[in-house]
Amino acid sequence: MEADIPILYYHFIKLPSANTRIKGLYTSVKHFEWQIKFLKSKGFAFITFEDVRNGNYEKKKRNVILTFDDGCDSLYYNAFPVLKKYGIKAVIYVVAKSIGARNIVWPLNENLDPLNILTKEQIHEMTNFGIEFGSHLCHHVHLPQLSLNEIKSELSESKLILESELGREVYSVAYPFGSYNNDVLKIALETGYQFGVTTKSGNNAYANDLELFRYPVKGYSLRHYWYFYRTMRKLLKNLN
Repeated sequence: MEADIPILYYHFIKLPSANTRIKGLYTSVKHFEWQIKFLKSKGFAFITFEDVRNGNYEKKKRNVILTFDDGCDSLYYNAFPVLKKYGIKAVIYVVAKSIGARNIVWPLNENLDPLNILTKEQIHEMTNFGIEFGSHLCHHVHLPQLSLNEIKSELSESKLILESELGREVYSVAYPFGSYNNDVLKIALETGYQFGVTTKSGNNAYANDLELFRYPVKGYSLRHYWYFYRTMRKLLKNLN
């Protein structure tokens, strides 16, 4: 993938609850819309991995890929209206066997907040708008802790489930917890993924397409305006 296409990543577009353990995974709707307006003011075009794969973007422009991990329903109720308002595409990573689940807490998850996952109907509506969906596996697990057969099953079965539901190819995978190793990368390639995203921060000047870095985004308090601005300043410096 082109080194000058930054990838940003989010989790939840809502305010964290008082009992939330890792509040940095949350971005308020107000902050999210401000961030989108900031990116647009800097001339960014919003593309997806399908666009990259098919060369369906202007290479001379500033391009960015917005990604969202976990596929929780705050993306439908809070992020999607903003994306529609500004005509923006993005990539959402959903846990294939949790689609439509309510009030779940995945084993080994850092946060203990019960989650509601996007329903099939919501996924189809977002897909029809232009949102791309990728795999976050069948279960929210640490891949390197599994056997090779289990790794293959998580990667291949989740891809098949999503492709069957969506009626289109799934190009990318986001490794839960940012957890992967060389075996995971090898099997991801063998099972047909063309892109894989990690939680490592930075640009992709020297990255493998199955080991892409992303810039984390958060924002629910005043100090996070500065946090985002600092991230963008670093990002723009790398592009210039």
